[in-house]
Amino acid sequence: MGYLAMPDENAVAVLDASTWQVMAKVDTGRAPHFGTEPVWLLMNPDGSTLYVVNELSDNVLVMDTATNQVTGVISLRKCRVYLPLVLRNS
Repeated sequence: MGYLAMPDENAVAVLDASTWQVMAKVDTGRAPHFGTEPVWLLMNPDGSTLYVVNELSDNVLVMDTATNQVTGVISLRKCRVYLPLVLRNS
């Protein structure tokens, strides 16, 4: 699978890596997530979770890559998102 941030559409496209065909489009801008303008995508090491960094809403959406569903939100309201962003597994 491949993933493409689509900031103008508040979405993440899920691509078939062998054909580059769009398999799904995950809406990040709807309630309760409100992930507006996704700009950076970070995959965890085992590939099960995609972190979607949203520039305008100052949050990070947590997406399950098996179901292509947003499963959580990490709020960054107390700080601004400045890119590039580095996440470290502790």
